[in-house]
Amino acid sequence: MIPMSARIALVLLALASVSGVASAAMNYGMQPPPHVAGLPQYQINSGKNVEFDSGTFNIGPGKQTGEAEGQVWQRVYRLQQGAKSEGGQAAGKFTDLLRSLGSANVVEMNYRDAAKSMYGSTGSRVVFGSFAKDNKEIRVEMQVNGGASEYTLTILEPSEMRQDAKAAPPPSGKPLSGDLAKQPPPYVSGLPQYQISSGRNIEFDAFTFNTGKQLVEELEGQVWQWVYRLNSDLPQNPSSLQVARNYANLLRSLGSVNVVEMNYNDAAKRMYGSTGSRVVFGSFAKDNKEIRVEMQVQGGAGEYTVTILEPSEMRQDVGEAPSPRAARPEPVPVQENVKGKHATPPPAKGKQAKAPAKGKK
Repeated sequence: MIPMSARIALVLLALASVSGVASAAMNYGMQPPPHVAGLPQYQINSGKNVEFDSGTFNIGPGKQTGEAEGQVWQRVYRLQQGAKSEGGQAAGKFTDLLRSLGSANVVEMNYRDAAKSMYGSTGSRVVFGSFAKDNKEIRVEMQVNGGASEYTLTILEPSEMRQDAKAAPPPSGKPLSGDLAKQPPPYVSGLPQYQISSGRNIEFDAFTFNTGKQLVEELEGQVWQWVYRLNSDLPQNPSSLQVARNYANLLRSLGSVNVVEMNYNDAAKRMYGSTGSRVVFGSFAKDNKEIRVEMQVQGGAGEYTVTILEPSEMRQDVGEAPSPRAARPEPVPVQENVKGKHATPPPAKGKQAKAPAKGKK
C-alpha cells in the first residue's frame, strides 16, 4: 500500500514533467494550507492541492487505519536562510499543535519505528494525528528530515468524489476525419480537467484486454484511442485514483458487470510495465455489440489514455486480379508472287507496290 506522502510525491514529479502545464499552476501549492499552519522559521518551497485521493495513516506501530479518502493538501517547507533549525523540536511542536486542536491520539515516531516500514529512512521523525472539525475528521501527517532543514506536511479532509466521466453517443458510422484531437470519442466522455492531446481511429485491429485473472487475447474490431492531457492552472488537480474510479463507475453505470481495477503492482505491470499507475477494464452491451473499454492513467495523473473497441468484421478489400497473358506478335500475312514463284510480304498500308522496271524480268 503506497503511503500518502509517497503518492503525492509521485503526483508532483509526474506533473512537473508534463509539457503544457504552466509553472503558474503550481502557485496554488504555494499558498498556506488549511487547518494547520507551518512553523515560523520555514517557508513553503513547493506544494500540491489534490481534489480527491486516498492515503494511509498510522495510529501507532503496526496499527494502520487503512486508506482515508478525500481532498488533500501537501506542502514542503524549507528552513529560511539564516534561520535557526528546530532540530528535534519540530516534530514535538506539531505534536503539541495537534493535541491543542483536539487530537486524542497523536503518534510521534522516528524512522526506526513503524515509520521505517512505511517510508524507509526518508524522514527522521513522523507525526500522525487527527481532529474533528465541521463534522469531519481531519487527518494530518508531518515528516521532518534528520537535520530539520525541511519537512513535509500532508492534510486530508474527507470528501466525496465528483463523478465527471459520462456516457457519450455511439459512433455515427462514418470514419472520423480531420483533427481527431478536436473530436470526442464515442461511448465514454473525457474528464473536464483534461483536454484531448491526440487521437486515432483504426478501422480494424486486434487488442488485448484483461478481465481479471486471465488475459483475453486478440479481440478484433474498430478501435478508437484518445490521449488526454491535464489542463494547466487548476486550483486542484485530480489523482490517478480519481481518474480511474470515474471510469470504473461509468462502466458499471453502462452495465459492465466485470470492471477490473489494477495498479502497476498487479497484472497491469505484466502488460504495461510501470507506464500506468492504474488501469481500468470493462465491457458493456450496446446495439447487440459488446463494447470494450480500457483506461490507463499515469501515477501523477498528468495524462491518461482511453481505448475503445467495437466488434466488427473486417472488410475484404483485396480481390483476385486477372491472370497475365503473354504478348504474342500478330502473324504477318504472306501473298504469293505467281510469276516469280516466291512469296513476298504484302505492301504496307497506304503504300502501293512498285511495278517492275521495263526490260527487266
